[in-house]
Formats: sequence, C-alpha cells, structure tokens
Amino acid sequence: MAEPNTLSDLTWPDNVLIFQPPDPNADADTIKANIDDIKKRIQPTEDYVDPDDPLVNGNIGYRSNNHFSTKHYALLFAPGVYPECDFEVGYYVQAAGLGAAATDVSFTGNKSGPFVPA
Repeated sequence: MAEPNTLSDLTWPDNVLIFQPPDPNADADTIKANIDDIKKRIQPTEDYVDPDDPLVNGNIGYRSNNHFSTKHYALLFAPGVYPECDFEVGYYVQAAGLGAAATDVSFTGNKSGPFVPA
C-alpha cells in the first residue's frame, strides 16, 4: 500500500477539516464558509431559566445539547500562510496548526487567525 503524499490524501471523518495552502480550499472565504456551516450544525438550545434566579438576572440561558454528541469539529491547518483569514472558533470546535514549530502556520493580515469573542 502506497504512503499518502499529503494530508488530504488520507481519509478523514466529516467533522475533521484539513486546510493546506495553496489549495483553493484553504483561502479565507472557503475557510469562513466551512466555519459558518459548522455554526449552523451546532445551534444552542434555548432553555428556560427562572427569571427570579439572581444568578441570571432574568435572562434566558443558552446551553448546547452537544456535550456528549459527535458534533465536535477539528480544523487542522497544514504549514503555510493563511492571508486575511479571521474566523470565530466556538464551542466544540478546535483549531490546530500542524507544523513542527509554532511559526510554521501563519495567519497574516490586519485581523487574522482564529478568535473567541470576549
């Protein structure tokens, strides 16, 4: 059996996305589209919270039913440069660079790279 030449030659589950420049699937727009698709799949559930509960100040709490589900996603970035690529990483999504060193995967531009809103 021949060894795979690239990460994309391997068989990955549907919840693992591989980005590898200069593949067109690694451009900022495609990455953002994939993230948006994941966000649609991981919708929070609206749970009633007692408005008299002093811990929630009358707000509705949002919890997800995906804690013990298979709706967890991995975004794997092969070594390379990802220009102008900013995207939100939410619950149940992890992003990882696959380089040997932290500098092998680079997000460049004014606002670039994965972030979690504060």
